[in-house]
Amino acid sequence: MPANLHFTQPMSEEFSQAGMVFDWYHTLPSRRINLLDDYAGNELFLLEFDSLLLHCFSEPNIDFGDGFQLLHAVYVFEKLLSNLILRKCRFQIICFDQNELLCVPAAAVNDDLPKYLLARAVIIRHIQTNAPVDFSGIEFHHFQSLDDNSFRQFLYASDAYFVMIHDGAVAGYLQSKTPTFLELKRELDNIPNSFRNPEEHVGTDLDTPTRTNTSKFWLRVMISWFLSNEYNVALINEMQFLDSKILTNVLQHSDLKKPPEITLLHPDTANLHYPSYTHFHDMDGLNNFSEADILTLLSIQSSLSTSQISKDEAALFLLHTAALAFLPLRYRYLPTISSTDGYQRTVSLFTQSALSILSSSAFINQLNNSPAICNLVDLIDGLLLAKIMADQVFRSTLLLQENIKRKFDSLCAAFGRICRVSISIKVEPHASTESGIRASAMLSNDCAILSFKNSVFERHLDPIHLSAVSDSIALTSSQTRIFREFSYWRIQEKVPVNKGSSVQVERQADKKALTQNQIFQKEIQVYAASLTNASGKVLEPQIIVAGSASHHRKLVVLKPAKQQEYANESPKRNKQPGNPNKKGGKIAALEAAAEIKAITMKPKSEIKANFWRAKCKEILAEDDLTIRRKLGLQYLQSLDKFDHLGPEVQLFTVDCLFQILIKGKTSLDKMSIAALVWDTLHRLSKATVGVTPEVAMALKGIIISLGFPGIEIKTNAPSRPLAFPCVDPRTLQRDQFSLPGSPIEFQLEH
Repeated sequence: MPANLHFTQPMSEEFSQAGMVFDWYHTLPSRRINLLDDYAGNELFLLEFDSLLLHCFSEPNIDFGDGFQLLHAVYVFEKLLSNLILRKCRFQIICFDQNELLCVPAAAVNDDLPKYLLARAVIIRHIQTNAPVDFSGIEFHHFQSLDDNSFRQFLYASDAYFVMIHDGAVAGYLQSKTPTFLELKRELDNIPNSFRNPEEHVGTDLDTPTRTNTSKFWLRVMISWFLSNEYNVALINEMQFLDSKILTNVLQHSDLKKPPEITLLHPDTANLHYPSYTHFHDMDGLNNFSEADILTLLSIQSSLSTSQISKDEAALFLLHTAALAFLPLRYRYLPTISSTDGYQRTVSLFTQSALSILSSSAFINQLNNSPAICNLVDLIDGLLLAKIMADQVFRSTLLLQENIKRKFDSLCAAFGRICRVSISIKVEPHASTESGIRASAMLSNDCAILSFKNSVFERHLDPIHLSAVSDSIALTSSQTRIFREFSYWRIQEKVPVNKGSSVQVERQADKKALTQNQIFQKEIQVYAASLTNASGKVLEPQIIVAGSASHHRKLVVLKPAKQQEYANESPKRNKQPGNPNKKGGKIAALEAAAEIKAITMKPKSEIKANFWRAKCKEILAEDDLTIRRKLGLQYLQSLDKFDHLGPEVQLFTVDCLFQILIKGKTSLDKMSIAALVWDTLHRLSKATVGVTPEVAMALKGIIISLGFPGIEIKTNAPSRPLAFPCVDPRTLQRDQFSLPGSPIEFQLEH
């Protein structure tokens, strides 16, 4: 259990500069590990809410500008949580009111600050209402600050293993100057001031690098606090999902050295004070509406009562709210329209009003006691609102849809009861023209699927035409019974076979005999290989045929060559007349068997040499020299590093390259091929084993013919004939393998 929970630590003079926090953080060692399999396992950990939002809101595809789509931001947030849940993570979310400004990315402009804070408030309401602990398993804990007593009690009770926090790092911003603590405090003080008076700061942005340092400072101070209190910290901005793994950087409290002692209380001016609206109405007449409808009505009412927006703009916004309830997402993929001043003012005022109302505890209590559905995640769609405000045909087409028109009328009626103001939108006459009809057909669900009523399709689809059954035909209970399979098809027993069938018995006997024969042959092959010391279970049959005791034993030996020579010379010696030392059949057979055994017990190097000789015959069957060299390299890779056959195999590859140079039938540069030859020769000059006199002589001929100075081949193995014919440079003319340029130029280039 973490100890030393000092929530309000005095700021030391040593760390009064914010740059000291940054310098301290850069000295922390981190480890990139698999968070679940190698570190946490099934342990509980905490997710800092504003760090999570900062990571999600930094997604470049989310538009918090003119095309403000709140649903997209909530989707990215839920997608991240679902990735954690799918990987069986056990976590709880902790939220602090003092960190509300830390969710704003560094690239955000000043005018969009209310949008980020509104998204934060909507997500909090969405989690608390639509994701209960019993259903989703996600616990959401809300605290005022880190020095809250309830948070201290929560830490003792939760027994969390580590905390996931954003460290404020932003790619693309390189800080050339380390700001002081006073500069960061002054910058943080300016954020709520500019929010309270947005008309004084329209079109102006806070200095992005300074804002980055501000968020980075408070986030890293929070990291310092958790590390000081013996909690490990995982960086959420370094998190990466790979299959079932979660890779991230982890900071361990055991690696902590000289943590900065600094208070975690943010400046009082950092808390935003939203304008309060005293004309808050009772929601008794709004029980038939959802929470998004109620919040929209109250926000538009507050802006209209202060004459900040007109009645036409209020009506257009209510039409936008009605369209959100019924318009499918595939029809809301609209192009970005150049925003007007009226659109920007309407969105800005609505965002501030909605944020103020949603931050009211009295309003939240009334929502909790009402049967309204929580659908605040789709509160506003900036692209749809801009399209409605700019395109008369589009909004007239929306009003032609019965469900949207009915919803819009109910919203206007409720708005009239609240504000005692009548608002409406007239359908333009051109809505019934061809363009209006075409736009109406686009929004119709009947045309969502391609129709096959086409003369070309009907001719091809006529053979598979299905006749539709009329609904008026009465069906019996057996015809309407739903088939339900209660067993899995893979565990069904096989169909029983009549075991008394003679054909079946004969087939089973043949199959059993074949299996036994295959097993027996495999065992015989393994046993024979063990007797002959065969390499790679490659057997060369050696058959010995012996007669009866009264007759002369006859010896038949198949392979190798020496045995064949002995068999050819033996009759000549036996045919000599009057040979007094003639041996009997038994003695000759014993001597032949001893010779065969001596051949079989040859060293392993000779066996490998024989195999390399057979391999060369197979490779030389290829006409393409490039393929020959490739096969030789593959065989070279199969050998050990210090194998005695290595230099000879490398000579084979060099010989292939030398023949390519001689014939000149290649698209490659001759100098490049010569460079490969030189590299192989240089490595062979350093070989310590396997360089026979035959290999050395062939290599020296190539070196002299190509004019490579400084390469000396030394013999370090006994003589052994080559397994392949090698080109003799002495039989060739000089112009057949001459290289462009001198040897000195070749060495300088390669």
